[in-house]
Amino acid sequence: MVMDIHRMSFEDSSFDTIICGWVLTYCYDLEKAISEIIRVAKNGALIAIGFSIPPPIEKSNPINKISRLRGGLGELLNLFGSTVDTIYWQREGGERASIIFRVKK
Repeated sequence: MVMDIHRMSFEDSSFDTIICGWVLTYCYDLEKAISEIIRVAKNGALIAIGFSIPPPIEKSNPINKISRLRGGLGELLNLFGSTVDTIYWQREGGERASIIFRVKK
């Protein structure tokens, strides 16, 4: 199924596991995309996320308005907030970051 992560057609609490690889840095509304991930995840679901950390760019560059997560895993975890339960894996190095955690709703 192809759909917009900002408006997924799945019902609430549909998934036990969600894998989101190299998607979030391309979202035009990162907060909305994350709220949708949380919405479709069951309580206790495993979430696995991988992404490239964008390099620093000029503030005048238009891509700066779209690309996020320059703050790496810290920024991502802040966006998920209190829904993050147990973190099973996290790695951040160079230009890549990945994390696996359980959500609580």
